Amino acid sequence: MVAGQASDGRGPGVRWSRARRPMVAGQASDTCQQSADVAGRLYLMTDTKQAERERHEQQARADTRRRRALGWAALIAVWFFWGSTYDAIRIGVRDMPPLVMAGTRYLIAAAVLLPLAARGRSPGEPSFNTLATWRSAAVVGALMLFGGNGLLSVGEQTLPAGVAALLVATVPLWMVAVDAGLSRRMVRPMVAAGLLLGLTGVALLVHPSGAQRLDPFGVVVVLLAALSWAAGSLYSRTASQPRQPFLATSMQMLAGGLILFAAAALSGEWGHVDIGRMSWATALALGWLILPGSIVAFTAYIYALRTLPTSTVSTYAYVNPVVAVLIGWPLLGERPTAQTAAAGAIIVAAVALILRASARH
Repeated sequence: MVAGQASDGRGPGVRWSRARRPMVAGQASDTCQQSADVAGRLYLMTDTKQAERERHEQQARADTRRRRALGWAALIAVWFFWGSTYDAIRIGVRDMPPLVMAGTRYLIAAAVLLPLAARGRSPGEPSFNTLATWRSAAVVGALMLFGGNGLLSVGEQTLPAGVAALLVATVPLWMVAVDAGLSRRMVRPMVAAGLLLGLTGVALLVHPSGAQRLDPFGVVVVLLAALSWAAGSLYSRTASQPRQPFLATSMQMLAGGLILFAAAALSGEWGHVDIGRMSWATALALGWLILPGSIVAFTAYIYALRTLPTSTVSTYAYVNPVVAVLIGWPLLGERPTAQTAAAGAIIVAAVALILRASARH
């Protein structure tokens, strides 16, 4: 065997190599096929992941567009509902004492919102039943709901709803002035221009003329309401409050409503409450202030803040007075004079200038 192998001229290793060569070729073929299969599967997996990623991106874009559309719908609701509250207050104070009406509005709204907000708290969120949070709620409720809305209701006993709304539109001007006074900082030129423009509009609005004479007491009270609302807004920025806006506002409504009721008792308003004398218009106005004016409008406002830029949402400050004037004209017969229209345009322009400057800063 050895001689045969030797006479063949090839060593055993060569013969072994020839005998195994077809197997090596087969293995290579199988390996190539397996590699091709793996590559195909990897390609399909990559292609599937890419398609899935694209679907997720398309879904995310669609969700963003939907949320943005809903955000705009919520902001339009804020414009309309909060703008209409001035007209509803004007109707309500005809047969109902102003502080009693405002207190009833906020206590009923708090009774609806507070249990829902408390139930919706996150598991790890600190308790809201602390002295600090309730003290902050009381201060904000006193400044914004008693001082702001309560005094507004008092002023609207003698002022047209549209005029009152234009005076309240000066809140951003008061906020800038109070903030500059407390911080002792110089205001920026654009903001200063907005302040001067706003003061000019207010002076034109309250200036007596042949076509328009406003009650001076009502004007002063509503301007104080705007100042109080501005002070409350600034205080709320640093106050100890729950992280959930619904919960914080519900607590402020409860505290503010109780303060309004206490103020009504001190001023003797409860002695003038006559349920039998209350008209259907007053009852409907109160219901409007509670449901759309407080519960729905605030819910829409929070949603708009979460889905739209803050500078966009802040436009309610100068849209609401326009809505109040447009609704009050046919509903209350409060036809705006040329003086009111001109003053309103100046005030709205001043507020827009200040908000734009603040957004850029």
